[in-house]
Amino acid sequence: MLVKIVFLVLIAVVVESQTPPVTVVNSYFEIYSGGRYIYMYELSDGTKQFEIGYTRYTSDGTPYQVSEGYYIYKTPDDQWVRVAYFADKDGYKVIDIYIGATRKQEADKLFQQLLNKHKLPKPPQKNKIKIQK
Repeated sequence: MLVKIVFLVLIAVVVESQTPPVTVVNSYFEIYSGGRYIYMYELSDGTKQFEIGYTRYTSDGTPYQVSEGYYIYKTPDDQWVRVAYFADKDGYKVIDIYIGATRKQEADKLFQQLLNKHKLPKPPQKNKIKIQK
């Protein structure tokens, strides 16, 4: 009987430790004129990143690239983490970190706010790479 219990526990541990492979379920990259771009991907485990980029100029007219966005991932203890960031000539800065039950709707709302702020269209729901001149 003890052998049977140990065997069943070992099977349960093996089955639980086997996780399915993570795959890309959506990705998108589009470049617009003037140095603007949209980049995003979503994985089957819920990990997601969205970033937009654009060009800004210093007071003397020197151009520099700005990127802002967020990423979402699940920790090993099943908590969702969302990190919003901003990067420019002065470096990478975390704007906000949220740990908890991040919902897809919250991520989509942040995504839409960034698109609206920079007057960019929402990407289609399919894999695509597009360069506009």
